[in-house]
Amino acid sequence: MGWIIKEKKPSEYHFMIDGVSSFKYGIRVATVAKIDTPKPKYHDFDDVLGRNGTTSSFMGTYDNKTMEFSCSFVNDNKLKESWYNQYRKIKNWIMSANDNSMVHRLQQSDDAEWYMNIEKADISECERTGHMVGSFTITFTLDPFDWSIGGEKWRTIDDIRYNPYIECYPLWRIVNHTGVNNDFAISVNGNDPITVLNCESDREYYIDTELLLTYSKYPYQEGIYRAGRSGLEEKARLAPGRNVIDVTPGFVVTCKPRWRSL
Repeated sequence: MGWIIKEKKPSEYHFMIDGVSSFKYGIRVATVAKIDTPKPKYHDFDDVLGRNGTTSSFMGTYDNKTMEFSCSFVNDNKLKESWYNQYRKIKNWIMSANDNSMVHRLQQSDDAEWYMNIEKADISECERTGHMVGSFTITFTLDPFDWSIGGEKWRTIDDIRYNPYIECYPLWRIVNHTGVNNDFAISVNGNDPITVLNCESDREYYIDTELLLTYSKYPYQEGIYRAGRSGLEEKARLAPGRNVIDVTPGFVVTCKPRWRSL
């Protein structure tokens, strides 16, 4: 008896806010009309006598970007509510991304391994193009980067020596397996080492190169304790390409690389 294999149709495009799909609210995306490329910030110097033109210096930072969705929804009663209530729920869901008590994430169904951090969400007036149809535009203001979901996993040093993207700001985790209290040091790409003194065997130590903070905590507990000399953590950031990483032997070192791309 032969088996009939049906060809799987590609799923319809949708976007997600904090993991919740636009399908939940009956939203269909007509076009993603505008995707900005982050613009680098420059410091422009004044004209210099005897020199052609002006000079600019890249500041190492970027402006936010925007993404615009042209959307519609049809009140076909599958959600068992009125057109107005459906639109109210859509507005409330989009505007919830403006709640600054947490960082909200935007994902696209055809780029599900990456996300963007939402700075602001706006929704236009809704045009009711039919008795059951509404059309509107959503504009997201986003931070400049795309963030890799894979970059949020704890990885070994060998897994993160090569950074395929732009400079990233990893979180390092250090566990002392020497059996005695001991000092720990990490050096990345020949930079001055970051040292954490007298690491205890029952604590986990963290070096956060984004927050510029070194701290410790007990496993399965919430409280954190300052450790080491803060302010040098940027020396342990990962450059694009191959990185040389040296650590004190006897410690188990893992890393969330927080890979990002423009």
